[in-house]
Amino acid sequence: MENQEIYQRLGNEMEDQYLRIRSEVRNYNPKKFHSMLKARGGYATAVALLTPIRPPDGFGTLLLCGRKDLTLEYLIFKDSQFRSLFTEQIIQNIERRLKGLI
Repeated sequence: MENQEIYQRLGNEMEDQYLRIRSEVRNYNPKKFHSMLKARGGYATAVALLTPIRPPDGFGTLLLCGRKDLTLEYLIFKDSQFRSLFTEQIIQNIERRLKGLI
């Protein structure tokens, strides 16, 4: 699979993830995530959210709801093709955030 197809699949799966969060997590609507996704696309949104050492608020909200499976970090961590798109620093941030949760 070519990188362009992987980027496209990432964006599609992030959109699916957003829809799942809306339907499966009570009292949480990740509007900022969705607006970033629409404005920047999947990869640029992922980089913006995963580069800082401090995780975004949505990550903590999903953990408090018991839904690590719906985090962007988990989406990327579980797919080697997605992991291949990101720098070592971002992968380390993902691993730090998920440490003890997987």
